[in-house]
Amino acid sequence: MKFTAPIMLLLFAFILVGCTASQDDNTAKTDKVTVQKEVLTEKQAAEYEAEKAGAQETQAQLEKTLGDTELPVLASGIFAGIASGHNAEGGITVKDNGDTVIIELGEDFVSDKGPDLFLILTQNQLLTGADPVQLDTSKILKIDPLVSLSGRQMYEVSKADFEANNYGVAIWCNQFNVVFGGAVFK
Repeated sequence: MKFTAPIMLLLFAFILVGCTASQDDNTAKTDKVTVQKEVLTEKQAAEYEAEKAGAQETQAQLEKTLGDTELPVLASGIFAGIASGHNAEGGITVKDNGDTVIIELGEDFVSDKGPDLFLILTQNQLLTGADPVQLDTSKILKIDPLVSLSGRQMYEVSKADFEANNYGVAIWCNQFNVVFGGAVFK
């Protein structure tokens, strides 16, 4: 009888840990970006993973082709997070690469995880403020799924697309149309 309370407490701890572990099993970790299965259907998750794989290939190709080549800077900015508990921070630079531009997230870039995060360009829209920030999707250009939640990354877009959508860039959750962080170009 004397050991009943500690045993019950220990049993409760095991149950609590077991529930937490089963919640973690509902998310499939892929590279550094997590796809939350409970939010996306299997088809949506598969489509996102296929797009992300393409973005990773493009990333590797850009790294190989450009390396540390110094390109002229067209614009720059700093990601600012929002108050909804979703956040993206760090520097961003847009560089001239002839007919295309390279959008480079800085070494200091970091984003919270989400179900299907994309790097987007936007026309004149508020990227911070109201919680949660939602965008007019007719005024955005989805570039690629976010390759990683942190660190230097490069994305390529045509110069014409950049010029049509060059107000700012955002880390955006496609599933819920929520901005995790935005940067207005200087």
